[in-house]
Parts: sequence; structure tokens; C-alpha cells
Amino acid sequence: MHVHSINMTALIFLLVVSIHGDPNVESSSHTMDNILDFYDEANNDGLNIIWAHAVNSKASMEEACNDDTMMLETDIILRGIGTENQTNIPVHAHPPDTDSDITLVEWLDRITQEPNKGMKLDFKYIEAVEPSMVIIKEKESQIHVPLWVNADIVKGPNSPKDPIPPRVFIDSCNKYFPLTTMSLGFTTYWNATATEDLYTWQMIFDNIQYTYPLKQPVTFPIRAIWCLRSWDKFTWLMGLKDDFSITVWSGANDVVDVTGLINLRYYRDSKRIYYDLPDPLMAEFKQALEDGIVQPPPRMQMWNVDLWEPILSRFEGDFVFLSTEGVGIMGGQSAMNYAGCVQSIDQMKPSQKMIITGTVQFVNKYETNSGETTLEIAFRTTGLWSSSGSGVTDGILASISNNGKITLYDMNSEKEATLSLPEAECYQFEVTDDVENATCRIKVEIVRCSDAKSAPPNAGEMLDVSLKDVPDLDQYEKFHVAFGKLGNSKDIVVEDFYVEGGAGLARWSYVLLFVLAVLSRVFI
Repeated sequence: MHVHSINMTALIFLLVVSIHGDPNVESSSHTMDNILDFYDEANNDGLNIIWAHAVNSKASMEEACNDDTMMLETDIILRGIGTENQTNIPVHAHPPDTDSDITLVEWLDRITQEPNKGMKLDFKYIEAVEPSMVIIKEKESQIHVPLWVNADIVKGPNSPKDPIPPRVFIDSCNKYFPLTTMSLGFTTYWNATATEDLYTWQMIFDNIQYTYPLKQPVTFPIRAIWCLRSWDKFTWLMGLKDDFSITVWSGANDVVDVTGLINLRYYRDSKRIYYDLPDPLMAEFKQALEDGIVQPPPRMQMWNVDLWEPILSRFEGDFVFLSTEGVGIMGGQSAMNYAGCVQSIDQMKPSQKMIITGTVQFVNKYETNSGETTLEIAFRTTGLWSSSGSGVTDGILASISNNGKITLYDMNSEKEATLSLPEAECYQFEVTDDVENATCRIKVEIVRCSDAKSAPPNAGEMLDVSLKDVPDLDQYEKFHVAFGKLGNSKDIVVEDFYVEGGAGLARWSYVLLFVLAVLSRVFI
């Protein structure tokens, strides 16, 4: 017997639905379960979940229902899709097939007889979604197991095909049966001559603008072959919300370096990573973990998300993503508006010297990009970028633009210093507020982006801009630190943002967290 537990997200969601007039949700209470909670024998490790793929016939259904399979993955289309005989009847088949010997009604009737078989419904065409969700709603009282609904909603690496329309898919699913885990991925293609070999930040932002606002659990299906160069983006995704997870999958002929899988696993809770891999690759992965030959790279995490809060704009399409791994800001309605900002919760008043460090990557939003996008870092400020899109009105601003323009500007004294570097995708910065010497300075260096194959030609070029004779601290009202994105031609990712020497607030919070972590290991 299983002892099933409902995770907190699922419980809250059930209560919300009940309050809104649907009291008969108890029968579906496990549909949003984390599958590692549902299957005790998985021992809280996605490596132990057993999948069956392409369960698209009566024979494959019977086989999966009578073996040790836990999750059954199936493809849903409309019978006769794309032909003159197309119907409105959902059946189980993978394109180019247009029919099968089992309908969705028959499939659900059979699988719901099994108390321990979870479902992943993979939609290849938007036309099949609404008719299928109507049937699932009708069968609600029969469904007691984890239920995933899957679609590729944005274009991914090398993809020649268009994704399923994101909003239509999500809205159709939630209209009829919202108590699911949403599996929302990327269209992809790979062979030995494929040119793209990673998920770009643009792809990630394309996806999470739809997935971040969702209330139910979301898993992101990502192809294992690109995990080596993209794993840190997936840890970033999981750092956004506790109910975000990753499902790693692979084509049968993909040539996968398991190093990326090991790195991803090492830096994230194994309970939030699922592995839907071919048997040979799974065996190689497990053996590499056992041998311990592949060692994940060292990472020094300075950023502490708990010290910061987002300041959101009032415009649709603007997002501030605070992850445990860094910050992403996307959107911007015009070149003069802020898409969103991040502000320190507490004041960070410099004592003798305060240093702000980090890295910014400018991310393409469109095929062609023009115009200026700027990361602005404010200190000695009351902060509070307004929802109307205007910036801070006091304090000192340090700014870095995608075209290499570097500026320091004191809004109180109206002093300004500006120089320029070559245009680049990634810059590393160090902002210093030197109280003793009444000087502020920003050092900026062109660096290789974390997901770049090689360093840019102008990597290592550095600029040092100083603002001298800065007024005394008593000329400033408050001492928050904040940063935001100005301009709409690019989005940005800010990593390793860290403040040292801000009246001890930032520095000592890290020390306290470290002490608490040590004590928890000693006494638990």
C-alpha cells in the first residue's frame, strides 16, 4: 500500500477551487502530487521513476499496466488529423500516424482501473487539447493519480517547427481541469550536424513569461544533450519557485555527455529533477554517479535572494524574476521605461567602504536588436522605482549599457562621469562607495558569458570611472541599494550580485546564514 501525501501547493490549490464552487475535488486530490511523493518506492529520487513511452495502443497499454511502470507517457491527436476524414475524437498516436486502436475515453477507462499508474498526456496539435480536456473533466471522479499535461509551447534549439500556442494551451487545460502538473517545454531538433548546442536565455524567457504566473506545479522538459552547456539555466529556473521542476529527456540517438546531468543534479534538490531517459543513457548516468569521476565545478554563491524584493511595473509583459541563482528582468514598454527593478529590503548604509559586485548579460529579445538597454544600480537611495516606469529620484546611479557606455551620476549634486567600452554581451562590474575618500567608482570588464563557447575578441578590456568629491552621507536620506533595467531592446540576467560593507547588513546576513547552517548540521 502507498501512503500518499498532498504537497502544500496542491492543498492550497484544492482549497481555492473548492471556495470557488467546486466542492467535488477530493476524488482528484493526487493529480497535482509530486510523483516522488506519490511513489514511495522512488525514495525521493527521480532516478527511480520508471517510465513507459508512446503508450499509444491497446497492447502497449496492457503491457504498461501489468509491469512495474509508474508513469505512462502517451501522445494525443485527433483521429484523422490533417486528412479529409479528420474527426473530433481524441486518439493515441504519434505523428505522422493519424489513427490508432484506442481512444482517449478507452485509454482513461483502462488506466484508471490501476491505482498506481500516473499519466503524462503529450499534445502534438492544439486542436486535440480542448476535446481531450472536456473528456478528462467528465472522467474526473475516476482519476486518483498524478496527471501531467505536456506541450512544447516555445521554440527551442534547432527547431524547424512552430510550438503549440502557449496561451491557448494553458487556458484550455485550466478551463476544464486545472488540477494537473503542467509540463511545458521547447520544440527541439538534433542530429550530428545541428548548429545550436544550448538553451539560450531568450528561450528561457520566452517560456517563463507564460509559466511563471501559473498557480499549479510546472515541470520543464529539457533535452539531455544540451544539459552540459545549459544546466545552470535549469538550476536558475528551479530557484524561481518551489513547485518548478525539471524533466530531463533524451532522443534514442542523442550523443549525451553525462557531465551536464551530474552538474544539474549536484546543484539542485534531487526531488525536483525527473529523468525520462533511454535505458543505456540511464545506466551510463548512474554508473558515473557511482564512480564519482566527474566532479561538478566549484560555485561560490554570494547572491542571497532573501535580502531583496522586486519592484514591478504596471505593464503586461514586464517581469522581474528573483531566483536563488540570480535575477532576470524582461520587458520594457519603451526605451524610457523600467521593465522592473530589485531593491534591498533593508538599508545598506556604507561605513568606510561599500562594494557592489556582479555580472550582467544582455539577452536578445528579437532576431534583430537595436537601441540601448541599461542596467542601472542605485545606492544611497530611497529606492522605490515607481510603477509608472520612472526611475529613482535620489542617490547615486551606476549604469552599464549594452553598447558599452558606463556612467556614474549623483542625482543630489548632479555630478556625472562617463566613458565607453566596446559593445559586448556580458560585463562584470565592481561599484565602490568609498566614504573615507569621498569617491565613488565603477570598474567594468568585458567577460565571457557563462554559456558562451569562447571568450569574445575584446574580453578583458576594462574601464574605471570615478566620481570624486561625493557629498557626505548626511546629504542623503536613505541608503537602499537597487538595480533595474531601462530600455526595451534587450532583456537582462544579473548574476552573483553581492553587496559588501553596507553597514554590515549584507555581509553579516551571510555570516548568520552560514552559522545557522552549521548549527543545523551539528544539532539535527
